[in-house]
Amino acid sequence: MLCRWIERRFDKRLHPASLSRVVRGLDLSRQKTRPRHPEADEAAKAAFAKATMLFVSVGSVSSRQLEGAAPVAMLRLE
Repeated sequence: MLCRWIERRFDKRLHPASLSRVVRGLDLSRQKTRPRHPEADEAAKAAFAKATMLFVSVGSVSSRQLEGAAPVAMLRLE
């Protein structure tokens, strides 16, 4: 697609492999979006992210400090 645009705009034909070398020579890279599952649950994803952030912020406790500690109750995030 980019090769066709360059051909129309600059009247210069490039093979995709050649264009790839040009792009890398400019210190750029091909960027692609991450794939998404068609049945992904955005609410569950947000809740997981929130719980993960909570775990990371509390996660600075060492395993030695946790020895013999009482089990942590499940947190309800709302």
